[in-house]
Amino acid sequence: MKHQVLCLLAAMLAVPLFGSEYESNGFCAKLSNNGIISEATYQGKKVLTDCQINGSYILPPGAEKYDTHLYQVRDYKGVAKITREGDKMTVTTESILGNEKIPEAAKYVSTTIFTPDEITFHTKITLMVDMLGYGTLFSRNFNIPSELIAGRGVRWVTSQGKEELHTVPLEYQKDFRIRGKDVSFSLPGFILQITTGDDCSMDFWDSRQWKVPLLSFVLGYKEHWSPKLVTFPAGKSYEWEFKISMKKE
Repeated sequence: MKHQVLCLLAAMLAVPLFGSEYESNGFCAKLSNNGIISEATYQGKKVLTDCQINGSYILPPGAEKYDTHLYQVRDYKGVAKITREGDKMTVTTESILGNEKIPEAAKYVSTTIFTPDEITFHTKITLMVDMLGYGTLFSRNFNIPSELIAGRGVRWVTSQGKEELHTVPLEYQKDFRIRGKDVSFSLPGFILQITTGDDCSMDFWDSRQWKVPLLSFVLGYKEHWSPKLVTFPAGKSYEWEFKISMKKE
């Protein structure tokens, strides 16, 4: 698990060449050529880094081993299309995810909509080959700098609809986990919210356990988990959406 997470963090930090920017009196962002958000700030404060699509699948028993990860950061052919309307900017990338063994494994459509106080992320994945897995194969991941939210209050809603109120530890604590949806962090004068649609699941890990000052979030299509390997056929699509917003407290 540690090796997998560190590899993922390394991929998330290796963002392709700078492409464009979004600027407003609230959110501002820097994007790569293929639409990855390398950094987003709100009124000059860094709130988000390395937001991109990631995927992986399981090899069948006895198959030759290779790296099955599918990182958007390795997509050097995708080029984001940008449209602007007042203080709204929409970034759309249609391209392909692959690895050394399977260069064309899945099509993806990434749509990111920026407004001064909200960023909306919509993702669609279509498999180009059969893939094996136990559940969710793809996600869109991002990091929040720990210095922004360490020591601050956090609220989330569990899958059973129960509200949980906690404080983000100042340092890594093994038993601290964010489990649920609709997460809110209390910041000085603002509330930072992560809002998920019904089709979106959220996972979390505290990267401070590996001396990386980030809290990392994984948001993917809500797929039923199976204790046995499942074949997901070519042509199967996944689609999910979530939002990150800032509101005055």
